[in-house]
Amino acid sequence: MTDPVLTPLALTGAQRRHLRALGHHLTAVIQLGQRGLTPALVAATAEALDRHELIKLSVGRDAPVERPEAVGDLARQTGSHVVQLLGRTALLYRRREKEPAIELPGVTVEPAPGKAAPRKAAPGKAAPRKAAPRKAAPRKAAPRKAAPGKAAPRKAAPGKAAPGKAAPGKAAPRKAAPTTGRGVRGAGRTPGPQRGPNGRGSR
Repeated sequence: MTDPVLTPLALTGAQRRHLRALGHHLTAVIQLGQRGLTPALVAATAEALDRHELIKLSVGRDAPVERPEAVGDLARQTGSHVVQLLGRTALLYRRREKEPAIELPGVTVEPAPGKAAPRKAAPGKAAPRKAAPRKAAPRKAAPRKAAPGKAAPRKAAPGKAAPGKAAPGKAAPRKAAPTTGRGVRGAGRTPGPQRGPNGRGSR
């Protein structure tokens, strides 16, 4: 079952103040007690709105639901506006379709034909928050892998020079010079003719 269309669709601040002033001296014609929102109570409220347009209702201490929730649900099921909720009394307003008795100041917002009025949150309750859209986490680049069959290059340990290269700040070791044959004296020489005691060589 769809909810009745609000008539008018919305009330301005000046219109609400005007209706509160008119309903200040009204007596409550609807009593919401321990039975809560029964179909009979909703029907009686709708009939009272057809007769008077602006009615006052009271919420008993033994009501099974909280006052803001009870008044908001009753207004939604009867297609009326909650003009005021003060203590345990509330003012409901719904304009008659034919020959309205209360003239509202300013311009009234009429509902579009064939469209239901948007539901409003009950007084004293905050509207539900909408979840913030989730953001996709940035993708991280995958580490590169070595091609199959090739070993990854090894890294030199800190403080040690790579093989074949001199460490920074140190001279390369000198290589030994090749020998030229000038070793021990007399090595490689042929002995000359031996001399005799008279200074001549012996034959």
